[in-house]
Amino acid sequence: MSVAENKAAVRSWYAGINSPDWETKLHPLFTQEAAWEVWREQHQAFLNSFPDFHAKVEGIIGEGDHVAVWTTVTGTFSQPFNAGGMAGIEPQGQQLKWQEVMIIDFSGDEPDAWFILNELDRLRQLGVME
Repeated sequence: MSVAENKAAVRSWYAGINSPDWETKLHPLFTQEAAWEVWREQHQAFLNSFPDFHAKVEGIIGEGDHVAVWTTVTGTFSQPFNAGGMAGIEPQGQQLKWQEVMIIDFSGDEPDAWFILNELDRLRQLGVME
């Protein structure tokens, strides 16, 4: 695929994630059902904790088979989220805002992605770190 097509695929991904019918929009993008089930379960757990989750695309850069996207994520922490640095933190209805970067490699049969997020900022907002 071209850089423009890869960037369009990333924009479609984020439109799907932000949609109330995200399962319907994103399931067709997975060619392996097992991968879909794992991702769906993880994303649903995240949405349970942040029911008003929204990822705003701030910028997309593409070169060759690679695309990098920078997003600002917002959500109200309303249920425990037992992953990453948030395990064991009790929610108190905090409205959180943090940045994430995703780098996607479109060179293989399946896109491969790496996520980087500002966990320190998120933990500061929760009052866990100064």
